[in-house]
Amino acid sequence: MKGRTRIAALLHELEDAKDDKGEEKWNTTRRRNPITKEITRLLFSLVDSLRLWQRYPNVLHIDATYKVNRYNVPLLSIVGTTRLNTTFYIANIFLAGKEKEDYIWAMTQLRRLGLTIHQIPKVIFINKEDALAAAIKEVFPKARQFYCI
Repeated sequence: MKGRTRIAALLHELEDAKDDKGEEKWNTTRRRNPITKEITRLLFSLVDSLRLWQRYPNVLHIDATYKVNRYNVPLLSIVGTTRLNTTFYIANIFLAGKEKEDYIWAMTQLRRLGLTIHQIPKVIFINKEDALAAAIKEVFPKARQFYCI
């Protein structure tokens, strides 16, 4: 890790990864604490995943998990669904917390990623997480939300 935090080391690995053609393999977006310069939020998405999202844009599933990953921080896993009812990863987002502000940043970054391929989800399934639901309503006001059981 060469003196870096785990998240900074992960970001370094993602930014250095290239595909067979030598092109970027990952899309990344980060936010740093303005005082400590530590990475507090990180979105990463395979470039190839955007092609699938472009093909199957309507439904997203967002799973919010806490303290079950090696970085011990909140993680949002965002997947899409194909017509064959199989899933594919769109993005993963590490957050410093699970407040509405954290989720607004995450959903804003997801929206920006979607706009690069001209896609905005129509339906979003989520865990029962009120702060996430409020952020989705603010960033994707036309999307229908459903809670997973």
